[in-house]
Amino acid sequence: MKAATKPFTSIALLAACIFCGHSSPAASPVKLSGTMVLDGNVSSAKISPDGSWVIYTADQDTDGTEEIYSVPITGGVDPTKLNGIMAAGAEIWSYVVTPDSGRVVYLGDQDTHNVEELYSVPVDRSAAPTRLNSALTAGGTVAQFELSPNGAFVVYRADVMVDEKFELYMTNMTTFARKKLNAIMADNRDVFGFAISPDSTTVVYLTDRQTNDVFELYSVPITGGASPQKLSGTLVANGNVESFGLSPDSTTVVYAADQDTVDVRELYSTSISGSGSPVKLNDTLVAGGDVGLFDFSPDSATVVYTADQDTDGVVELYSVPAGGGTATRISGALGASGHVESFSVSPDGSLVAFQLGPAWDSLQLYSVPIAGGVSPTRLNGDLRPGGTVVWLQLGPQISPDSRWVLYEADQETDAVELYCAPLAGGEARKISGQMVSGGDVQMLWWPKFTPDSKSVLYEADQDLDGVTELFFNGVRVGASRRINSVLPGGGVKGFDITPDGKQVIFAASQDTVDVYELYRTWLPAPLGQGMLLLLLGE
Repeated sequence: MKAATKPFTSIALLAACIFCGHSSPAASPVKLSGTMVLDGNVSSAKISPDGSWVIYTADQDTDGTEEIYSVPITGGVDPTKLNGIMAAGAEIWSYVVTPDSGRVVYLGDQDTHNVEELYSVPVDRSAAPTRLNSALTAGGTVAQFELSPNGAFVVYRADVMVDEKFELYMTNMTTFARKKLNAIMADNRDVFGFAISPDSTTVVYLTDRQTNDVFELYSVPITGGASPQKLSGTLVANGNVESFGLSPDSTTVVYAADQDTVDVRELYSTSISGSGSPVKLNDTLVAGGDVGLFDFSPDSATVVYTADQDTDGVVELYSVPAGGGTATRISGALGASGHVESFSVSPDGSLVAFQLGPAWDSLQLYSVPIAGGVSPTRLNGDLRPGGTVVWLQLGPQISPDSRWVLYEADQETDAVELYCAPLAGGEARKISGQMVSGGDVQMLWWPKFTPDSKSVLYEADQDLDGVTELFFNGVRVGASRRINSVLPGGGVKGFDITPDGKQVIFAASQDTVDVYELYRTWLPAPLGQGMLLLLLGE
């Protein structure tokens, strides 16, 4: 009979774990960064695509001089400085790791203070850095760069030949051969922005090549060798292309422009090759109406956009075939004060999550099928008077498996807390733990799902007001757990999850007050989740 009581004891203990309101620490973190000079700090960090390396920037050796380092994620060895000798006060501004995790591309004023240039270096520093850009004219700088998705090319915008004349260039990452991509243009003309197609074959860019301060859209093969093709249609006098996006299948470009009527922003679709004429995607706009945000569905078949298309000042959500056709309002009929502030398309392309309210500080969260046809479903719980779902400029965060969506809200009290709701509708679950007085989930570092969509990491001053820490919880069940060790002060600033979802890195003032160093730790299974699923037979 005693043996028969054990399962009940296990279930009771499990229930105590699942519904416990206090955060409990995970495994002890391992420090990855090197010894910091006085007042030195880690400022950013990334995990390589294969999960084996951590690349970070810090003024580790000289206060005020931001340099770039790599270290195996396992730790146990000193980090390796990747950059060359830095000019005094220099800084690494941005960096990416190649898809094969073999090299790091970084932008910084390494050789001359305030002259940003582009470099590539093996991730283990087995060879010295190679400068990727051509020699710059006096006063020149590299303003922007992007690595092609296949890692074979880096494209950058720089004033190489004439100061303040920014043009478009490509460097082959194998041979380091360089080529200018844009056509010849006058010295008072520029390339203003660009994007590489997902298949790494084409660069789309914005330029005023033909008429000064009239911005038009072009495409060119990433390897050069062919004349750029103009993609945007003939613009009305004083019209401009304002923004653009590329389809996931690399065939289509959608752009917003006041192409037909000055100061009326509309949405157009065209072939990335420049063949054919652009097609207007939005329906006729009401007087005063404009198109706002837009994005492709993952299958490239549909474009979702916001516009005050039917009523001036009432921004609604629409979907339309990417090649043109009838636009469908999917946000439902909104009152005079309605306004869609942001949206995200689910990874499987079936649903759109969007934030709606009379103002950015009075929002609720909804989802709707991308094709419309039904009323949107509200996802957040009832808000207290004055409560709101926190505005997300980049749109609601949807899990990789398209089942869940996160939102932050002062739903129950004046504390901002974290919730997870089924994307298709259902009861939202609070992910964050019990907040200390004055505590909130932090909005600077957005919460993240693990790659398997089963867990969430977030930052909050949950246990001690003013001390931001890193927490972990399961989507379905579990209690919030602290990832970092006890902090003497300061807090956690930023984190990243390995591609397999098993480890996390984070910057924290864990060992010394206000000295931010880099740590790695293993992520546990959500508290109680594995045992509960076992008992349920899942």
